[in-house]
Amino acid sequence: MMISDMLLELADLLELKGENRFRINAYRKAAAAIENYDVKDMYEKSGIDGLLEINGVGRGIAEKIEEALKTGKIRELEELREELSYAELMAVPGIGPRTARELNAHLGVKSIEELERAARERRVRRIPGMGEKTEKNILRGIELWKSSRERKTLAYATAIGEGVIAKLGGEGLTIAGSLRRGRETIGDIDILAISDAPDEIIKKFVLLAENVLMQGTTRASIIMNDMQVDLRVVKEESFGSALLYFTGSKEHNIRLREIAQRKGLKINEYGVFRGENRIGGREEREIYGALGLQYIPPEIREDLGEIELAQKNGIPELADHVRGDLHVHSLWSDGKMTISSIAQRAEALGYEWVAVCDHSKSLKVANGLDEKRFTDRNREIDSTESRVKILKGAEVEILDNGDLDLSARALEDLDVVLAAVHTKLNMSEREMTNRVIRALNSGMVDIFAHPTGVMHGQREGYRIDFERIAGCDVAFEINCSPDRMDLNGSNIRKIKQINEKAIFSIGTDAHAEEQMDNMRFGIKTARRGMLEERDLVGESWIKAR
Repeated sequence: MMISDMLLELADLLELKGENRFRINAYRKAAAAIENYDVKDMYEKSGIDGLLEINGVGRGIAEKIEEALKTGKIRELEELREELSYAELMAVPGIGPRTARELNAHLGVKSIEELERAARERRVRRIPGMGEKTEKNILRGIELWKSSRERKTLAYATAIGEGVIAKLGGEGLTIAGSLRRGRETIGDIDILAISDAPDEIIKKFVLLAENVLMQGTTRASIIMNDMQVDLRVVKEESFGSALLYFTGSKEHNIRLREIAQRKGLKINEYGVFRGENRIGGREEREIYGALGLQYIPPEIREDLGEIELAQKNGIPELADHVRGDLHVHSLWSDGKMTISSIAQRAEALGYEWVAVCDHSKSLKVANGLDEKRFTDRNREIDSTESRVKILKGAEVEILDNGDLDLSARALEDLDVVLAAVHTKLNMSEREMTNRVIRALNSGMVDIFAHPTGVMHGQREGYRIDFERIAGCDVAFEINCSPDRMDLNGSNIRKIKQINEKAIFSIGTDAHAEEQMDNMRFGIKTARRGMLEERDLVGESWIKAR
């Protein structure tokens, strides 16, 4: 466990116990601060004094860090874990320290399993101040918690899948399944391998396992990092058909088999056959060609109209790159990058532009900027030399009444204004939609950021009417932060069906340099929404800013 995570957990447990707010915030501030430093190296070189050079680390916290470096533990944290055995309840979305204390005090529950039982037995609603609505929200939160344990983010699963391929050697290996299709959450990982000696690759594969679920002659299943990974080994002549079959989706494959039957053909993971004769299977395109279909990219294989389009050669050329990142946070708010480092990373990624979009003032938890600080930050952007155009942006909070969290003059000084909702997420659909439309129709907003507010495994997002939102004259963001993936492919298609002229932006919502690499997940999502390059924010849009 990282030391920063230990300090955050210590803060959470102190809050659960009802300790001093200033002490709790000090631990959280220190946890964020030390992520920017190699504390082990600093301690080895200068001891406690080296740690004290970190802004936000006082002597008491420095001693905790020293203890963790020496022993791998923090004694106070261990004691609090034992004392506050019901802390597990806070893993449920929507349950904070106060609610957890109340649930434990009134019901004696310590585990999520015990809490679920109590809620289903309608005992939560009997607690003063909670009621039936709270009980239902707790049950909904438990379901979210369960799903988060079963399904992982696209980025998490990608790292595992690509890691397995790298360890197995890489050549003749590819990812299949929902991970290849780019779903925003992944249940398990499918990997396909070409080999005439499957025993060797299977043996190598199972050595990677935390747990071996199954080991056969051409396939095996293991557990890695809490995810099931399935490996299937095929011959080269069947690779394309196996890749198609194991990529799915199930609904897409069923439709293909129906078309094949009508043509007197049979398709399976080994190839496409006319009687006993194999007429294709080495490449996916052979199967689609044999069925009289245009090749269908894996991202849209969901039986949502793609087959009908392919029958009339109507699948467009899907977007496969971007020319810039339109949502990045700097040190000025809650990011970990300087303006210069953002520009350098954007240059390395081959971008033409990057938008620095720090939070506005009302989002205090994210160190939001007021008008004066935005002026100072903008001055730094203007003075930063770069081959990349650095856009002066802001992620401006949409207040409860639909007003924007910055003055008109401050907004006019910006190149790009993202508007976002982070508070009062439990509004009715009508209230939330009116709130957002008021902001988007202000004439001051360029992009509607993470438009549904979903956080996978944490919350479902707020309710909003896309029928009304889709017509607003703004770009709709595809936020590729792994926990968000918002908009998703389904949302994108819905907006395009309502407003065929709708424009979309892609932003990583990066707070650190490595997070700017998450752009590929946003591009994958844009493809799932069947977007073409012309549907994305382009040079003319940027030049107009």
